Amino acid sequence: MFNIPKFELPQINPEIFKDLRDPDEVTNNILSFLKEQGKMADRQFKTSRNLILATILIMIVQIGLAFWSNSELNSKQRSLNQLIETQSQQSETVSEMALSLVDLQNQVQLLEKENKELNEILNK
Repeated sequence: MFNIPKFELPQINPEIFKDLRDPDEVTNNILSFLKEQGKMADRQFKTSRNLILATILIMIVQIGLAFWSNSELNSKQRSLNQLIETQSQQSETVSEMALSLVDLQNQVQLLEKENKELNEILNK
């Protein structure tokens, strides 16, 4: 009376599922891979941080050396300026003494000449 269609279940070939793995195993593999990646990222972070700290330290040392050499240079420059100033003052003093000596020599010559003239007048 009733015509009921018959459905046949498809034939499942076990060869198709051969390559499928256990989901827990796949999840564990993914988790171990991610843990490895996390460790690698942590090492890279630490390395980058250490390189940044080393760069900052090197820059501080360079700035310190530049400041120290600059202050040393300034100190040497001040010493050199003082030396030049002292030599200039000494040269000025020597020049004044040389002029005074010339004046004294002229005065001595004048006095000797006057003395000679006076002696001649007195001896006459």
